[in-house]
Amino acid sequence: STVVRPHQRQLAAQGKIL
Repeated sequence: STVVRPHQRQLAAQGKIL
């Protein structure tokens, strides 16, 4: 089962900005 954690979303958002 794949669970998307909220902190992962934040990291992804930062990666897009960087």
